[in-house]
Amino acid sequence: MKRKSGLLFLLMIVMLLVTPMVFAGGEGETQSGPIKMKLSHPSAETHRYHRAALMFKEEVEKRTEGRVEIQIFPLNQLGSQEEVTEAAQMGTIDLVITSDDKLMTLVPEFEALGLPFIFRDHDHVYDALNGEVGNLLSTKLEKKNLMVISWLENGFRQVTNNKRPINSAADLANLKIRVSSSKPNMLFFNSCGAASTNISFSELYTALQLNTVDSQENPLANIRDKKFFEVQDYLTITSHVHTSEPLIMSKSAYNKLSEPDRKVFIEVGKSVSKFAFDDAKKGFDDDLEYLKEQGMQVNYAERDAFAEAIEVVYNQYGTQYKDFINIIEQY
Repeated sequence: MKRKSGLLFLLMIVMLLVTPMVFAGGEGETQSGPIKMKLSHPSAETHRYHRAALMFKEEVEKRTEGRVEIQIFPLNQLGSQEEVTEAAQMGTIDLVITSDDKLMTLVPEFEALGLPFIFRDHDHVYDALNGEVGNLLSTKLEKKNLMVISWLENGFRQVTNNKRPINSAADLANLKIRVSSSKPNMLFFNSCGAASTNISFSELYTALQLNTVDSQENPLANIRDKKFFEVQDYLTITSHVHTSEPLIMSKSAYNKLSEPDRKVFIEVGKSVSKFAFDDAKKGFDDDLEYLKEQGMQVNYAERDAFAEAIEVVYNQYGTQYKDFINIIEQY
């Protein structure tokens, strides 16, 4: 009997030595070695998305002491924003930097972020998204197996075209313009007399080059990053709509983390959000100067020049998102 007990004890020791396991947390799973995650974003390594992604990766890996490793895939290497967002929802990609308008089919309130002139400036956006507004959106998103880990900054959208300077809504008349997939934003431009359409961001340069569209609207960093100045002559500073770029995480990937590591992800996400917004504010003047140096003719258009179009949009969407708009305006 003693001999059998001794053999059993020896067998248990051998099993422990041969198959060491590291506890991964959340769902009571085990994980051999570090948890490896993929992070997808749509831009070049010179873009602020990549700088934010690198900061997130480095801080998470440092603070988890090697328990988590993150590999970054820039330039839509893993698929378009729509494709990788769906993959994150399914749990096949862990982390995705995507535009807020790509999430409105999952959570309708994201649509309200695309209302014209709803945000005053970068600080207003930052306070709202890192406060009650962002918490509400992320909570609703969790029901779709996604969550916002960090609110990154895309920026206020500006208009470029190859026809003329835009000083008022009348100057947009009959322009074929590529806009974000936000319905309020599309209605805004249609109400100005333009013909709005949504073309994949990855195909936009070619569409401008071939005159499939005359115009587009994007934050300055994107105009610079994608070299739209090569196929567009005029840049109008309108700041008509803001687009944030949330870093979303698959809820199933989040659940694999231990409680301490989940806390690390949330805390690092907050610090990276602050970095991203500060970086965008500092980068605006530099991007603008660079685009001028590339030969773009720059002018400024005021909100009042689009008053009638703004009214049309809020007449249609203002009641639908009244409570959500009120929360945004409180900041």
